[in-house]
Amino acid sequence: MAKVKKDGQYGLIDKTGKEVVAPEFDAIEFFGGARDRVGVLQNDYWGIIDKESGELIITPQYDLIKSFSNGLAAVKTKGKWGAINMQGQLVIPQIYDDLRGFSEGFIKAQEDGKWGLIGYDGGIIAPFIYDRFYDGSLPVFREGLTPVNIGAQKTDRYPFGKGGKWGFINKQGKLVIPCKYMDVSQFD
Repeated sequence: MAKVKKDGQYGLIDKTGKEVVAPEFDAIEFFGGARDRVGVLQNDYWGIIDKESGELIITPQYDLIKSFSNGLAAVKTKGKWGAINMQGQLVIPQIYDDLRGFSEGFIKAQEDGKWGLIGYDGGIIAPFIYDRFYDGSLPVFREGLTPVNIGAQKTDRYPFGKGGKWGFINKQGKLVIPCKYMDVSQFD
């Protein structure tokens, strides 16, 4: 599929030039992690279409939609994030300040400025007490552990925080190595 613009609106054509999606959207974005799903912007709201059939899966209703990862995509409405599945069903309620890193069945979630881990079912795994997770967006576990930080301070230069002390949580969300180190790496 290729994105095309006609009379100020976007649509999709196949490799023969046939319009699969008529140019009726303000923008179209291809998602990573979901080759058959495409984000569409209409009247300042995002929705999702099936790019092969052109069928509207989600009517434009979200302020933002992130790319799909492991079958889920973060969606934002009125400043709160939740997640939808490939069928467009809201599977994580829109109650979080941020959602990142859908990986290994875990999602980094932010609530009231603190980070925790939730599962793909929305259940809380690690409490919302951490200022940072190691490696930016992905809660990658190595040897069953991932680094977490307590006390990192956000600045203009370090929007994700700097300083604080690092420790490690396990896949059950339990702090197994206390946050007492100035710097850490992943286990190798």
